Amino acid sequence: MESLLALPDDVNSFVDFYFPFDVDVVIGSNVVKLSKGHITVSFPYSGSPYIKTQLNKFSGVRHVYLVKNGDLLSFSDKFVSQNNLFTCPDIDLSLSTIVIDPGKGFDEGSQKSDKGKIINNISESLLTLRIASLLQQSADSFSFISTRKVGSRLQDSFVSLGERMALAENADALVSIHVGDQENTVKAYANPSKESVALACRVLNGFAKMFPSKDDELNFAIIPVNFKLIPEDDYKQVLNIDKPAVLLEIGDGNDGLILKKQLIVKAIMEGLRNV
Repeated sequence: MESLLALPDDVNSFVDFYFPFDVDVVIGSNVVKLSKGHITVSFPYSGSPYIKTQLNKFSGVRHVYLVKNGDLLSFSDKFVSQNNLFTCPDIDLSLSTIVIDPGKGFDEGSQKSDKGKIINNISESLLTLRIASLLQQSADSFSFISTRKVGSRLQDSFVSLGERMALAENADALVSIHVGDQENTVKAYANPSKESVALACRVLNGFAKMFPSKDDELNFAIIPVNFKLIPEDDYKQVLNIDKPAVLLEIGDGNDGLILKKQLIVKAIMEGLRNV
């Protein structure tokens, strides 16, 4: 979890670092001596489609900031009003009823549709629905409510953003599930409340526990959302409620991560049990 993807910017890339001590870092083919404090390093990009650099504490790539805190890699971007280090809040969450929001949705009758990505000939909307169904079957001390109908026969459906948010207002928390855009990475978008960030931290710790091997090791990101900076119809607006709310983006579809449904369910349940 100490690796960072430095994404190329046409000709040049830059990485923004904060280190608590002096250190030598290899960036691409360059060895850069970084002093204690804040420094920006620019370097020409060439070769493979990505560069991995080993990081210690705080770093940023093209206005994307990441924080390594213990076993968690926290991530903030344009949705954050202030780019500063934040830690996982150590607070108790009393959760009983949790809304599971399987992302996307397709309704043939109304012609409203958002199937999302297609993975192994299965739509994202059906995959997230299956995960929601498995979570409901795994419920022990929790009561799970799904924003899209889950039954013995899974049938895709479209549910508006407003309907999802209204349902969540009557629960203790919301967990929304989507496919993301970064390989082997689980991003947890959260509304800015301490309770939401705490929930995001614990769910990601659940993923870290369920995917411990080198073959399965994941990168993690926690992204507090600034709702003023995203459109009113953006799917992340589902987090704009007065409840602990987390939206998970799991893998990028091509990595097959979203297909590991049983492990994903165990990871989410592990996180929820530790709130």
